[in-house]
Amino acid sequence: MSSPRARLVADTAIALLADRGMRGLTHRAVDEAAGLPPGSASNLARTRAALLELTLARLTELEEGRFAGVDAPPGL
Repeated sequence: MSSPRARLVADTAIALLADRGMRGLTHRAVDEAAGLPPGSASNLARTRAALLELTLARLTELEEGRFAGVDAPPGL
């Protein structure tokens, strides 16, 4: 993730998705939950699709970190 602000927005979006589902994921909800000024999330990700892409990139980053150093079973 390129910046601490982007990580904060993405991490907050992950939490909102878990708590509220897709309908609860809005730019405004992310700003409020993260304690950011209005418009902060949309400044990083203009559209809802872009917000989801940012969130997926963060999830991928987190999962890759979990499996770093873990060897695949033989034969895979």
